[in-house]
Amino acid sequence: MNRLRSVIRLDVLQQSRAKLYGAGVPVAVVFGLVLRFLVPEAYLPRLIPIFYITVLGGTTFMFGAAMLLVDKSTGTLQALRTSMITTWDYILSKAITLSLFALVESIIVYLIAAPGLARSPGWLGVGLLMLGGFYTFMGLGLAASHRSIQSFLFPVGALVAMVLQLPFLSVLELGPDAVWFLIPSRAPLLFMQAGFVPLSGGQWAYAIGIGVLSVVASAIFCYRRFAAHIAFPEA
Repeated sequence: MNRLRSVIRLDVLQQSRAKLYGAGVPVAVVFGLVLRFLVPEAYLPRLIPIFYITVLGGTTFMFGAAMLLVDKSTGTLQALRTSMITTWDYILSKAITLSLFALVESIIVYLIAAPGLARSPGWLGVGLLMLGGFYTFMGLGLAASHRSIQSFLFPVGALVAMVLQLPFLSVLELGPDAVWFLIPSRAPLLFMQAGFVPLSGGQWAYAIGIGVLSVVASAIFCYRRFAAHIAFPEA
């Protein structure tokens, strides 16, 4: 636990120096204002979950992968590998810090664009944290074998990110609904939708079961990729 806290403090410092917080908060404010004044309120219960699954992936999937690749290029990763920090410390810290900041960004957007509109705002938070963890683990796992942001993004990172965002079409009722259930990010999206509209029993079963399974599976995938490509010590 002490090791994890140490990595979290380091990650927060690195994220601050990388201007994630300084840039992320103003961007969230701008998006909130755009939704508030340019989008009719009747459309917000659909557009806000769509915004979350498509835009906020940059904070978790892309930024998490970028942090790993920067750590590789600057020698930070090599220094951490000679310490007592383990693979789980490293990847859990990224998932915790990035998911929490994505939640902060989302709260800012919601409070500006649609204060009081959600019937169950707690489910929005559950969906966002679930999506943040899933996205972060996937981004880190996919980036583990790469040496540069360019090699990660094209085509692997960009393609996977695009596929994971596709369930937003289900909110618009476009395409065959059964297909969107095959993409794990549909589960946290359903939690976000539950903040605004009731779900059926089947939808709840899918959201809970696949949501938890996807986070656990992506964490294991990330861990195994690190074990194959990045030699951290193990406790």
